[in-house]
Amino acid sequence: MKKKLIAMGLVVVLAISGTQMAGATTLSKAKNQKNQAQSNLNSVNSQIDSIKSQQSALQSQIDQVDSELVQVLVDLDVVAGEIESKKVELAQAEADLETAKAKEAEQYGSMKERIRYMYENGDSSFLDALVGAQNFADVLNKVEKTNDTKEPLKPTPKKNDKKVGRNDKCPCGSGKKYKNCCGK
Repeated sequence: MKKKLIAMGLVVVLAISGTQMAGATTLSKAKNQKNQAQSNLNSVNSQIDSIKSQQSALQSQIDQVDSELVQVLVDLDVVAGEIESKKVELAQAEADLETAKAKEAEQYGSMKERIRYMYENGDSSFLDALVGAQNFADVLNKVEKTNDTKEPLKPTPKKNDKKVGRNDKCPCGSGKKYKNCCGK
């Protein structure tokens, strides 16, 4: 019985030491798993930090693009306003052009009438004004002056010391007789 007790005691001691070994192995595995889980946690935390920094960078880009979009919209409104004002200016310019064309046509018709009248009546003073004018404005000014005075334009007679007879050519150079030109 003593032997049995000793054998049982040995069995119990072996069982306890086997359990302790098994527990030590399990504890070692648990520590390894804990270390592995900690390294995984650290890796995931670093990935989260990386994603947060990328998110921050993307948010700043979104803010920048948003501010540029606002500026483009403001510029677009300004350009739209300028377009509307230019349309008004263009309409006014077109109206002014039509008025100028009508006035030009009227003046051209009046000038044709005057030339025809002068040609038919033999008055060359207007033709001399037309030929002697520096530009079209001079012609119009001389024609308007003629219309205002209701007298045909006559060239200024040349000063000669000689006495001109009534039937001689006029000294102004018109080619008419003195009595029909400057001698009236």
